[in-house]
Amino acid sequence: MAPMDVATSFLPVLQVFAAEMPQPAFQNLLILVSEWLVAPRRTILGMVRASGTPRHHSAFHRLFSSASWSVDAVGLAVFDLVTATMSTVFLTIDDTLIPRTGNHKVLTQRPPSVGNST
Repeated sequence: MAPMDVATSFLPVLQVFAAEMPQPAFQNLLILVSEWLVAPRRTILGMVRASGTPRHHSAFHRLFSSASWSVDAVGLAVFDLVTATMSTVFLTIDDTLIPRTGNHKVLTQRPPSVGNST
C-alpha cells in the first residue's frame, strides 16, 4: 500500500479529532500521526525526532498529559463514525483499571499435589 493511501485512510478519523481539539493541539497530533508511520521508534520522542520539528518534545507530551480536549468527546465521535459505516460492532471491554473491593487473598492455601492421593 502506498504511503499516501495510508495517510488518506486516517483522514476521517483525524477529522473527528479536528472537530474536538483546539487547533494547536490538532497540529501537534498531525505531526505525531504522520511520523508514526516512518519513525524508527514508536515513542513520542522518536516521532518528534523523525519529524525534524524545531518544537520542544514537551509540547507533544502535553498533548496527552494535560489535554485541553475531551477524550470522552473524541471517543464518542469516533464511535459514531464507526457505527455509521458498520451495521454490527463488537466491543471488547478492559476492566483492569477498575478498582476492586473485598478480600485480596491469592493462593493462601497450597493446592493438593497431583501425585499425593488420600
